[in-house]
This record gives sequence, structure tokens and C-alpha cells, in this order.
Amino acid sequence: MSRKCVVIVGGGPAGLYVAWRLAESGHKVELVERREFLGGLCASPERGGNAYGYGFHGLHAADPAFVAQFHELMGKRWRESEPRARVRIRTRFHDCPVGGWEFMCSMNPLVAAVCGAGLAGARFARPFRRGAPANAEQALIRRYGRPLYRAVFRDDTSRFWGVHPSRLSATLVQGCMPPLEAAGCCEKATGRPGRRARPVKGRLPATGLAKLYCAPGGMGEICEAMARRVREAGGRIHTGTRVTRVRLEFGSVRAVVVQPAAGGVEVPCDLLVWTGPLGELAEGMHPGAPPQVVGAARALKFRALISVALLVRKEQVFDSVLTYCHGRSFYRVAEPKHCGVDVTPPGCTALLADVSCAPDETSWEKPWSIARRVAADLEADGSIRADEIREIYTFRARHAYPVYTLGFEQRCETVQAYLDPIPNLLRVGRQATFSFMSASAAMQSAWAAVSTWLQGRCQAGKVSGVGW
Repeated sequence: MSRKCVVIVGGGPAGLYVAWRLAESGHKVELVERREFLGGLCASPERGGNAYGYGFHGLHAADPAFVAQFHELMGKRWRESEPRARVRIRTRFHDCPVGGWEFMCSMNPLVAAVCGAGLAGARFARPFRRGAPANAEQALIRRYGRPLYRAVFRDDTSRFWGVHPSRLSATLVQGCMPPLEAAGCCEKATGRPGRRARPVKGRLPATGLAKLYCAPGGMGEICEAMARRVREAGGRIHTGTRVTRVRLEFGSVRAVVVQPAAGGVEVPCDLLVWTGPLGELAEGMHPGAPPQVVGAARALKFRALISVALLVRKEQVFDSVLTYCHGRSFYRVAEPKHCGVDVTPPGCTALLADVSCAPDETSWEKPWSIARRVAADLEADGSIRADEIREIYTFRARHAYPVYTLGFEQRCETVQAYLDPIPNLLRVGRQATFSFMSASAAMQSAWAAVSTWLQGRCQAGKVSGVGW
């Protein structure tokens, strides 16, 4: 296989993994990351001697060969655990995925009876439904019933995404939200066997069903280890640098223009691997993309993330690595100590509370207002006391979650129809495919696409099997 010059845009897990594999295979690698640090959403910025981050991330994969690579990479700093994820509804905790019976038991008995009847009715009506739901609101009502939608899912969905469910695509519900089977309620209430709720793809299940891999310094330490291997193999990594233009010639990528150098520096390439936002790629083409493509790209929005990190003077706060919360200022709180992440000083633990927002909201510009609300909610829940909080930090990520607004499928198709025919352009990872996936899935699918291209079997930029 001839030596290729490959430019990789984005220093998250997918970009770093591809750069590592390519560099060790003898290819010339140039990785460009706009921020001053590597890891993307999986970065683990250090404060006060502890590794925090943008929520909690780790590797969970079934492929033994993939896991073995990282075991060899990290050596004695490799941590393996059997994580637990739970959902907190009012004062009760339930293992993920939550069954219908457990969910109903968390409610007022009268409300639970009405919601249970609605859930059963929705389940009964499924075989008789005609046509696809027009939006997320209809999809939620069809899945959970109208009473449960009004009691729980309407407000939680609106709070997380910043828009009413009627303005979101049904794809969001069908691909990213768990079922609550009425049969589970009947089984618990009557003792008769019913069909159990299926595990939720992409969510950590109860203990014993999956393994999670991490490092004492968090997922960011694993990302830095990959970067170290890239440099040792002769690859180059440029942080604080962004791609401002992708130059096309005869329908193929010939070079990219990178800054901060004055006027930009042109870097030629045989292959461009893009892991950044899909819209930025479409807007950066030269010659420019058609106006309808640029318009569609600009309409693809991301929800931002504020992660509030708290160092707490307790051995542990929760008994699970992830706790999903209903009706709080944050939707999820992680306690990385349960997965082998070191916390100092002794007798303390760290919490990472995730809050979604829009980049133009006040909370984005003033994250400390969110931090105070998170601390107050944790105190009101009885999880911690105010005098147990030693330190609080906030971390922000602008492109955290692709927002599936109505019509996003058509907008994606418009952009993809323009980009996919470019033979030496590959879009991989969460942002470039405008999809939801774990770090493990992003890395594996990215390398699968690149290795296929290198073997001469890929003629388009779309990653098979990945994306919305």
C-alpha cells in the first residue's frame, strides 16, 4: 500500500484513533484541532489535581481486538469496571433501562393509574396505527400514551432540546428514547409473565451486562496516549489551529488551508478525514458549495453542553457511575470514581452534572448561574450538603448534541448529496455524520471507513451504517 498524506480535522477520539492507526502504518498524518487541547467531548481538563470533563466518557465495546489495543496502549493505567446506570424519579432510584412498573411506582397513585392506562392503550393501539408520526410529540404519545407524555416527557424533552416536541423530528424518539412496555407493569402487578422492556442501545445497562474501560486520568488520558503514539510514529498534531478552506480540484480534495498562520497555510493531502461539524465542512468548500447546500448546512444546529464539576467531601454520593434525573436543572450526573478515575484528596469524590443549553442563552455566557442551580438541586435532593462542596468548576462544549428539528433529514440529504461524491473525503464521528454514537462506535466506524478507502473500495464520503 503506497504512503498517503492524510489530513485529519478534529482531535476527538475518532480523529486521534484514525491518526494513530495511520501513523503506525507508515502514512503521513497531519491532525488539526481548533482548541488548545485534545479529546473533544472526551477531554479531561485538570483542575486542582483532578481530571474533570464534559460529562463522563469511557470505552465500552464488544470487540476484543479493539479493547486489547487500548489495554496495550495504557498498560498498568488501564481500568476495567462493570458500571451501573440508574434513573432517579422523585426520591426513587431505578436501574436502566427502567421498566414500566418501576416508572409508575414513582408517581402519585392516581396519576400512575391514569398514566398506566394510557401506556397500555398506546401499546394496544400500535398494530392499528397507520402512517409514521409527523413529529416527536406524536411519536412520544404513540409510544407512552398522552397522560405519561404530559406528565413527564413533554417538559423533559422541551427542557433538554430547548424547543417543544412538536418542532422535533420523530426520528429522535424512534432512535434515541427507551420503550416502557405496559407488559412489564402487568407482569409485576399480576405475577403473569409479560414481554420485558428491551435494553436501550447506547446506554450503560445494569451491573454485569457490559464493561466500561477508562484510566485514572479519565478518557482524556487515553486520548493523550493516542496522541503520544501519533507523534512517536512521525505524525504531526496542531492544536489551536482551524481549517478555513477545503480546496477542490477536478472534483477531489487537493489541499486544506489552516490558520492561525497569517493568511493561512495550504496543506496538500491525498485524503481528508473530517470529524468536525457537518455544516462547517459544507461552508468551507472552495469553489463554494451551491447556495441551497450552504443554507441546509447552516440550518443543522447543535445543542451546547455545560458540565458542572463538583469536588465533594464524601467517599461517594451515588452508587452508580451515571444517574439520569427527572425534573432537575441537570439531566444527568456522573460519579467517575466508580470507574477507576482517581480523585484527590482522599475521602473525596467528584460529580459531573450535565446541563444542555443553546450558545445564545444567558446560561452559556454566565455558566456560574447554572453551577449554583445544580448545587442547590443536589442539596435539595439530600445528595450533598453545601458545606461538603470543596470546589466547583464549569466546562462548556458548543457542539455537543445534534438537534433533530423537523426537516433535518432533508437538510442532511442535501448536504450529503453534495459531499458524498468527493472520492477522497471521509466524514466520520458524531459531528460530521450529525448522529448520536458512543466514543467506541465513533472510533471503530471511523477506522473502518478509512481502511476501506485505503484498500480502494470506497468511492464516497458517507460512512456505511453510521448517521441518522
